[in-house]
Amino acid sequence: MLTLLLLAVIGQPALAQDPGSFDFDTRQIPDLLEAFRDRAPIMGVCPLGEVDRRAVPPGRHLLHLGTTGFYLDLDGRIELTERQRVELVRIRDQALKAGAELDAEILAAEHEVWATSSSLANSEALRAKVRTVETLRTNQRLLYVDAVTEAASQLTEKQRRILTKK
Repeated sequence: MLTLLLLAVIGQPALAQDPGSFDFDTRQIPDLLEAFRDRAPIMGVCPLGEVDRRAVPPGRHLLHLGTTGFYLDLDGRIELTERQRVELVRIRDQALKAGAELDAEILAAEHEVWATSSSLANSEALRAKVRTVETLRTNQRLLYVDAVTEAASQLTEKQRRILTKK
């Protein structure tokens, strides 16, 4: 999870074995993002988690190329304009922030799963909590897809051809 990665990157202790012992203040997110950006620039790392390259089909697909750095890491090949760089940074930063906020929600929902799972009598409640976690994860993934799609829309037709040329 991004939160765990952020905490590890900035030197904060990782979650204890008991997830209920972790206290996360969502007001820390901007500071965490800034620390993450300073210590782990987006070079081959998807802001919302590692990209599993086994899931990416062979060939050059525009959206797949944007998963690692919102096309900012490809500037040397496609010669981004200053306006494009500014817009891509804005899109990336919004995605990072929204992803971190969803990650905090996922973490809180996971805590509820743990708390609910302490009693076998709450089988339906447990199922509902697990569904909530998975819905949040789905929303997080779709948010990232939408952000990369928005970033791709900032490229010119010539830049798209350069990236997808075989």
